[in-house]
Amino acid sequence: RLPAWKLFGNLPLIDFTLTDLKLEQLIELFLSIPFPKSDREAATEAEVEEVDTLDDLLYSSSQIDSTLTEQQQAAPEDSAKKQQPKYLETLQQSINLELAFEISEINFKLKETKAEHFDWILFRISSFGAFLQAKTYDMHLHVYLNRIACEYGLFPDVDSSRLYLISSLNKSSTGNNSNSNNLVDISLVKTDPDSPTLAMLHNNVLVNVDFKLTLIDIVLNLHVAKHMLDFAEQFERR
Repeated sequence: RLPAWKLFGNLPLIDFTLTDLKLEQLIELFLSIPFPKSDREAATEAEVEEVDTLDDLLYSSSQIDSTLTEQQQAAPEDSAKKQQPKYLETLQQSINLELAFEISEINFKLKETKAEHFDWILFRISSFGAFLQAKTYDMHLHVYLNRIACEYGLFPDVDSSRLYLISSLNKSSTGNNSNSNNLVDISLVKTDPDSPTLAMLHNNVLVNVDFKLTLIDIVLNLHVAKHMLDFAEQFERR
């Protein structure tokens, strides 16, 4: 039951600070890159292969459903109920890979050189991580985001506190990854079509995605909106 490969890590901080002039240079550099044109034939072939793969999955799923139906009809219900728990107890899946990684904090600060429209704008993401466990028949993936915030630095809020244009409800978060405290929680369970637990544990569902999102506070300040629109217009002209 020990994983064959176990990888885990934590990155405390990623911090970016750019001025509007540096951002303008980066955009000009990106626009100057000659990207190749898309090939329609390659896209058509990829779509055909995707349809064939989906047909194969649906055909395999229908075969599994028919086999399970025949088995359930052949065996009595009482014996099936008695044999199912014993079968699940004897079935053990080996853990091929277990991976866990978290970035404690990501900061992106944009400064204006002349400070006409804003002094700085800070985007902050707290506790962004993922957990992956690959078993013999199943793959479990959990991605979470604890908190996001966008702070405007030219002037404070009406109560003389920091002006947050966007902030999650979990302002007093300590950085843990509990499902009840996270802003975003995405859980994905992918099952092999040939898995013996497809019907008993996963209800014949090959891919199950559970998405949870908590509340986000958005503050609309008319002065900030005017400053940002003026800055975007000047930046686009430049």
